[in-house]
Amino acid sequence: MINTQRISIYDADDSPEARQFWWEARECRYQLMANEIIRWLVPDTQGHDDFMVSLALCARAADQCYPTAASSIIRSQPPTDETSRW
Repeated sequence: MINTQRISIYDADDSPEARQFWWEARECRYQLMANEIIRWLVPDTQGHDDFMVSLALCARAADQCYPTAASSIIRSQPPTDETSRW
């Protein structure tokens, strides 16, 4: 998503969270697996990858969302009982 500009990460604001995110991003490594699967992680000896996991989950969720229709018509249904009129 980053290479196609469908996700942006803001510059660090010197908060502890931003520093941790960018540290994890620098330490993150990937492996190409069989069947075109990419595995990525921060090595256990280096720390954890919570922010990278969160980023991946957000990217996955965003990739599965579709924009709402620009307009739509919802048609009413006629009444089911014969005594009602519409």
